[in-house]
Amino acid sequence: MLANYGIALTLLIITSHAASTSNSTNPPNPINPFQDPSNCSLAISYKTANASFSYNIPSVNVSNHIITSQDPLHTKNWTLSTTIYQSPADGRFRTNQDFWLETSSTLSPNSNGSPWNGCVTVFKGLAHSVSEQAQDDDGSCNNLLGQACASTLRDQFRAAAYGVSNVNRRRSGAEACMSVARAAMMVPPACRSRLGLGPDDGWGLAMSSEIPTFTPLSTSNCTSVPLTSPRRILGKSSILALPAPNFSVYDQWTSSVTPVLLSMWSNSTTDGQVKQWADTRLVCARPKIVGGGSRTPASVDTVHGGAPS
Repeated sequence: MLANYGIALTLLIITSHAASTSNSTNPPNPINPFQDPSNCSLAISYKTANASFSYNIPSVNVSNHIITSQDPLHTKNWTLSTTIYQSPADGRFRTNQDFWLETSSTLSPNSNGSPWNGCVTVFKGLAHSVSEQAQDDDGSCNNLLGQACASTLRDQFRAAAYGVSNVNRRRSGAEACMSVARAAMMVPPACRSRLGLGPDDGWGLAMSSEIPTFTPLSTSNCTSVPLTSPRRILGKSSILALPAPNFSVYDQWTSSVTPVLLSMWSNSTTDGQVKQWADTRLVCARPKIVGGGSRTPASVDTVHGGAPS
């Protein structure tokens, strides 16, 4: 069984064949954030992942009611991370891949929202053989998608986000995200040729979810974790009944590069003072740091070192 979850999951787009539902992995992690979705549990699951990696992306800032897509000194980056871990769930083993957004360089847990809304789209349906060949992608997607495909995909989602920014006053964040996520139904020609897709092929499986807030999680009352933690913005899980251990999903997801696209657009929280704006961030993510004691698939180019910082 394949389960998809996120923070306020708004849309599941299946444009062609869905991703395979391979077996889950073993052994389990001691923390299960789905049974205890508190900030502390989420922070601990982030820090104790079996495999992980983090990528810097430009932050979003506001000055004099004007949203800018990077701070003036280009020093305050956000971080997008992906983690994989295993946990017991109702007599079964669950393999989870989560995607996290860290914004503490510009936002605090006490921030009163932001004058922009957001949506995340994860392209999880690419053929594993294609994704595995791009394991050394540095996050720019140049190895997996190529510059032309990546640029066109960003522009396609940015245009969709800009289109909802001026009507956001009449839409909920979830509705706006659903409108933006429809851009995932169109595969740019540059992407078709790069990925070897036919004229009738789609992305396979693209999952989109509203990002209700961009502020980091407050974990000041937790132990053994920093005062703030990234927010989990989307995830995917695969479940296997006991007792047979099976590492097929863990091996596949650890060796796969996944395009993750953030779409952001101005909203009406400042009574119309913020000008119409939209922007995107595209990261091709793979959890290539394997934590101590965790399984390292033999076919994967991994770096031992621990969970994300």
